[in-house]
Amino acid sequence: MTKSTRPIGLLSKEDAAAYLSISERHLRRLVAGGQIKPKRLGTMVRFHITELDRFIADLPEERGLDRLVNHRFVSRGVSDQLERD
Repeated sequence: MTKSTRPIGLLSKEDAAAYLSISERHLRRLVAGGQIKPKRLGTMVRFHITELDRFIADLPEERGLDRLVNHRFVSRGVSDQLERD
């Protein structure tokens, strides 16, 4: 799967993980946790692109760096100092 083309239909585990920019291991954890629902075709596991898009749309807004920075400030007691400034 190239980054310049948007996939259509069902994706393999490898392509679904690449589409979400995560590892296959992380994808397996999301499936095990019920956050992403795969389609099973016999023994094959595939992921519908609309299911992956739904997962992305349902992600909370506060993610990544903001969350990490806020956690570090709170754990160090710096948040009170920031509120005073």
